[in-house]
Amino acid sequence: MQKVFITGGRRTPAREVNSILRLFSASGLAGQVMSSLGPLGNEKTGVFYGTAIPTGQGPNPIWNAGWGKAEGKVLSAGADSGLTAIAIAANFVKTGRIERALAGGADSYTRAPQIISARQGCTLFDEIAHDSAAIDAFWDWTASYAAATVAEAQVKEYELVKESLDQYAVESHELAARAHLSGRLVSQICPLSIDEGGITAHSDSLFSIDPLRAGRIFSALPCFFPTSLDETERTLTSENVAKPVDAAAFVELKTEPKTSDGSPVFELLDQTTVTLNWDDIALAPSIAVEKILFKHKLRPFDVRAFEVDEWLPVAPLVFLKRVKADRDKLNSLGGSIAFGNGLAANGARMLINLMTILAPGELGVAAGCSSGSQSTAVLIKRIQ
Repeated sequence: MQKVFITGGRRTPAREVNSILRLFSASGLAGQVMSSLGPLGNEKTGVFYGTAIPTGQGPNPIWNAGWGKAEGKVLSAGADSGLTAIAIAANFVKTGRIERALAGGADSYTRAPQIISARQGCTLFDEIAHDSAAIDAFWDWTASYAAATVAEAQVKEYELVKESLDQYAVESHELAARAHLSGRLVSQICPLSIDEGGITAHSDSLFSIDPLRAGRIFSALPCFFPTSLDETERTLTSENVAKPVDAAAFVELKTEPKTSDGSPVFELLDQTTVTLNWDDIALAPSIAVEKILFKHKLRPFDVRAFEVDEWLPVAPLVFLKRVKADRDKLNSLGGSIAFGNGLAANGARMLINLMTILAPGELGVAAGCSSGSQSTAVLIKRIQ
């Protein structure tokens, strides 16, 4: 088995749904990010593309992204799709099937189509249009529940309260705003060029609002969080959940620890995936992290930084209770609540955050969170 090294990573700027990024399809965003990591070249390259909203992306998003000549795999596993794609790519590199991989994910809420069940024919206005983003990404078909309905139950199970969820959300915004203002996020971003009118998108824009007000800036998202609870009884609200964003994020994996510009290199030491019962959505990331720490005989204080997908804030709070990691080690540059929930893009974005944080010799772990109660955890180490 060969070693696997992460030699780069880029993501799209953080932008709201129906923003300038509406001009791109999900595969269009992916294509620009992957191209920023380098051309196809002479190496045997594979592309591993995760998406949580496959509806409307066509049979081969990799081809649509302009990378049809590379060996490719497309997979959909909810918001965990990006980290799952990276884990699969690592196995391809380890076994020598390819020398280089571009792996991550992309999704576009803006471009997600509305669906009408008209296969047997229907009369106009007799059918209700359903949001494919909500169906593909936030609905658990096994249990016929929306993700937030399940997560609400886990709020009670782990004795959390709305105030703690709200406070965590504000902290996420404050951490991201601080990182943004310090300039630490600039190198993460792939500048996007749009031909229309010479418009460019080259920096994050979600952090321009006073972080102390950040918990109150988001509009309600009823289509993404249908629940049987009355609004006054909910703990998951538009104030503490991650706002949808159109996004893409990818990392570059290689067999050689070399970069053309001398930028940091990270070894991908291991990855694991767990799938739990449908009602354990917020628990899955903690179990995945515990599994990978146990395998490598590590304790929480041996790890410099943890990234846990927080599109539902229940997951990181459960993580802090179970794993007992220090709060300042978790999502220390902000998480999905601040950057927005880019679904399949979240996984690579979390790894890119770890790559921004780690010093030589330090370890980091990223863990996804999917509405199917699945989580992939990835352990990396900065080697130079």
